[in-house]
Amino acid sequence: MKEQVTDMSIVLQDMKAKMWLTHDTINEQYAEIARLNRNIDFKIARFIRKTRVSPS
Repeated sequence: MKEQVTDMSIVLQDMKAKMWLTHDTINEQYAEIARLNRNIDFKIARFIRKTRVSPS
């Protein structure tokens, strides 16, 4: 019976490279979400300031 022998170091290097790509993607997405949240917070605060009723 013939079985294919795989060099584990090559497989592990490939997995490591894919994990770093995933890590980079997650970091980019986190930065984008943080930027969007800051924009939303700013717009909400501006809306509240504009619509605040001054005391009589």
